[in-house]
Amino acid sequence: DALKSSGDVCPRQVINHNFDEEVDHSVWSAGEGAIVSHDDVAGTMVVTNINKPWQGPRLDFTKYALECPLIEGAKYLITLRIKVDKEGFEGQMTPCGETNDWRECLKLTRKIMLSDQNDRYSSQRVNKGIVGKYGEWFTFTSTWTYEADDLVDTVMGNLFYLEYTE
Repeated sequence: DALKSSGDVCPRQVINHNFDEEVDHSVWSAGEGAIVSHDDVAGTMVVTNINKPWQGPRLDFTKYALECPLIEGAKYLITLRIKVDKEGFEGQMTPCGETNDWRECLKLTRKIMLSDQNDRYSSQRVNKGIVGKYGEWFTFTSTWTYEADDLVDTVMGNLFYLEYTE
């Protein structure tokens, strides 16, 4: 509310993390047991020790939504640059490169945490062909809208996270 009450206008680009210099661990994490680190040579965030589908990278953008409140009905664009690595498979086609099987393709999930613990979830899948070969970068873009029920006073947090990252 500090930005809103100061009369300043929220920026069109709310978050831009390119990881060239560091990973902001106050907003980036991973599912329980996975490890988030920074590759300073490549300028990337790295998530390792992924053993379950839900252990991928997570962005907690709660503080950004407090500084620049989300607007009902507005469209928010999320663009991710992702590389899926798997030891011994560099250059080989990922399963998602060949199928739309929900167990084989990445899924971006939005979690709206509510004080009554009736959290709200919605997801968008990466479709066949967007992810190519292991070790190659790809871009995933999705659009999200927040409705009145997503912006109630009982919202305690807002997260985005990737699932099925291998």
